[in-house]
Amino acid sequence: MALGLLTGFIVALASQGAVGAVVTGLVALLAAFFGLAKDIRIVDTSPVRIIAFSAAALVALAVGLLVRTHDMLSPSPRTVIEKLENGLFTRKDERSWEMSRDIYLFQQFGLVPPGRTAAAAPRLSPSSSLLFAGPSLEQCDRTNPAAVEGATALRSLFAAEGGGFKDLADSVASLADDAQVRILSAARRVACSR
Repeated sequence: MALGLLTGFIVALASQGAVGAVVTGLVALLAAFFGLAKDIRIVDTSPVRIIAFSAAALVALAVGLLVRTHDMLSPSPRTVIEKLENGLFTRKDERSWEMSRDIYLFQQFGLVPPGRTAAAAPRLSPSSSLLFAGPSLEQCDRTNPAAVEGATALRSLFAAEGGGFKDLADSVASLADDAQVRILSAARRVACSR
């Protein structure tokens, strides 16, 4: 019966389907060898043990799903807001509480507070995957350090591409010329290696 409770609870709390399938398979094997048989050899399996195992698994599955769907193991919103306030603000007042609440609402539900705006998250094109979501081959060709001489020309190539390339070019502008070339070349090599 305890094995049935364990199976149902673990399967219900598993957020990945593969985890649930693997755990279910392993526990079924363990149940067959140790939980349901009278001794180690599978010879005479008692129907009462099978019924008890199945009933316990169903009850635990329902309880586990209830715990998972109602966030019973998660901290309360008040606790999360207080942690945000304690971590972000040195002086605790009404404004710090409101800002922490707004951050929590934005993180959890995507609700933007009145008077504020939020930029849309960058989206990948339907044909790209996270594995290959770097700069395009054309961008890599256009930012080739071998195509130009000197740090200023290389910075201009990067700035012309815009986005992260421009940000990187702007961030190294105050460094020595040889350092700029090394950093920009290394960044391009990392970004364009596939």
